[in-house]
Parts: sequence; structure tokens; C-alpha cells
Amino acid sequence: MRTSGVFAVALALSGCASSGSMASGGGAFAACWPIVPLELQALEHGREWEPVSRLAADGTISNPRGTIGRISGDTLTIGAGQVIFLAGQCTGRRATVGSPLSPALKMVVSYDERDVFNEVGGSGARITVADDGAVEMQIGTGHPVLGRAGSGGGAVRVVGDVRVARRTAELLVFTTVAIGAGR
Repeated sequence: MRTSGVFAVALALSGCASSGSMASGGGAFAACWPIVPLELQALEHGREWEPVSRLAADGTISNPRGTIGRISGDTLTIGAGQVIFLAGQCTGRRATVGSPLSPALKMVVSYDERDVFNEVGGSGARITVADDGAVEMQIGTGHPVLGRAGSGGGAVRVVGDVRVARRTAELLVFTTVAIGAGR
């Protein structure tokens, strides 16, 4: 991973940089980001699925280059060594995510009744992971970033128990996009 400048650009380009504050949400009794093994895969050359990033049962997030972060309880940290590039906290159906290295980069996420990831303000990022693992990500008024084959976005899927950890699957998609598709 590189310096905060590169991260800030990746976060901004992912359409997820905005400013806002966190408000209390409902559903405080359930874990916001349940930990179950998940793998984000991309369809390569329209034929085979390749791993991009994964979440292990212990909350470790990794890509082919190594560990990139962790989810622990309802806290997200992405970074290398002692340097945290991205941090998030989730309570109920709302989360704040930002960069400790660039405090102006903040976003607020709300999860609706179907657990769809919705950025509040900013570029209006929306991430949906279906029961079959198919991912759809849009920015603003429907510009596709990720989707099923032929959707105009890159085809990706999440493999694992999405029904138990849909919000976590969407967070895995978000973090992968924010750090530059795991590169």
C-alpha cells in the first residue's frame, strides 16, 4: 500500500468521499458487520472467476498481496503496519468511514431494510449484494460501477453466506474498490 495521498485519491475516485456526521440508527442489538468467511471474485475474460479479496473467519481482510485490514466487532481498519488509511465504525444501520490521515475525507453510510449500502450525500454510492452473491454498485443517478455481466459495469460476486452477512459483503466490496481493486 502507498501513502495517504494515493489512498485519498482512491477513496475520492470510488465516489465515496463526502462530509457528514453519524446519527444513531435502529437495530442496535444485531452486529452491523457480522464476520463470516467471504470472497470477492471478478469475472475474467467472461469465463472464469478470479479472487480479488477475502474476509477470513477471524475478521482479517486480505488480497493476493497480503493482509490489508480487519473487521473487529463493528469497527473497520484498513492499513499497513501502524498506519491506518481507512477506519470505520458501525452502529445499528449507520456507519461512518473516513481516513485518519486525511480527516476531511468522511462518509456516512446507511443500510436500508434490505441491508443495501447507501452513501448519505456525496456521490450517492449504492452497493447491493444479492442472495446469489451478484454485486451491483452504482454511483449517483445510476452510473454502474459493478454489476452482472452485460450491465455496463465489471462483473463481480461475493462467495460465502451472504444472507447472514450481507452488510459485511457490501463493506468488502466498498473496501476493495476504495483501495483500488486490491492492487
